[in-house]
Amino acid sequence: MHNRNKLAIQIIIFFIGLYTAACHASFVLNGTRFIYSGDQKNISFQITNHSKGTYGGQVWIENSDIKDHNIYFIPAPSFFSLLPSQVQIDRIIKVNNNLPKNKESLFYLNVQEIPKLPKNNGNELQIAMDIRVKLIYRPISISSGRNNAEQQVEIKYKNGRFLIENPTPYYFAITQLIINNQTIHLSKITTENLCVFKPYSTVLLPNSISHIHSVSFKAINDYGENVSYKISKA
Repeated sequence: MHNRNKLAIQIIIFFIGLYTAACHASFVLNGTRFIYSGDQKNISFQITNHSKGTYGGQVWIENSDIKDHNIYFIPAPSFFSLLPSQVQIDRIIKVNNNLPKNKESLFYLNVQEIPKLPKNNGNELQIAMDIRVKLIYRPISISSGRNNAEQQVEIKYKNGRFLIENPTPYYFAITQLIINNQTIHLSKITTENLCVFKPYSTVLLPNSISHIHSVSFKAINDYGENVSYKISKA
């Protein structure tokens, strides 16, 4: 019985290893976010195949905060094939000018890898991995004020609750909030709202915060760097 249990554990570990290997993404992008400035005709990004096999690829762009079904950006090409260690240069082209001129707009760039079918046509598990990163459109009218705009974030007290406010036209990605020298554990929804901190929006802080004497936070900037900021309570 002991040997049978040992064999079962070895089989489970073996299949977990196969699943983990299958779930490892083959494609890698050259950025974790991309900024499309209003004065650019198009921008480009790189996709590298880090696997030992040939993969197909598909690229598409999701409309996030513009509540319509219009198309604002298209990728070129939308489909491609990559040999091992090969690099694909893709462009993002703006095809619709009806975007807000006074604030940023958020989209998502998706790159999906498509594995080839098994040569033996067996029951091999095939997983199509999808990379999803932010694509931010920044109108030229607000480009000059973006550098360290996170310093304008404020903490306010309203209706018996503390809240954090983004008074700027920019999207922020707050990854850590430190109040009274302690990292605050946030709910899933609050964490998501701060990671995609919308322009001119507020996010309620936990009820457990009854007083504040110091506030700092970390946020990811345009270059993917996690930068620390200190703010004052209003």
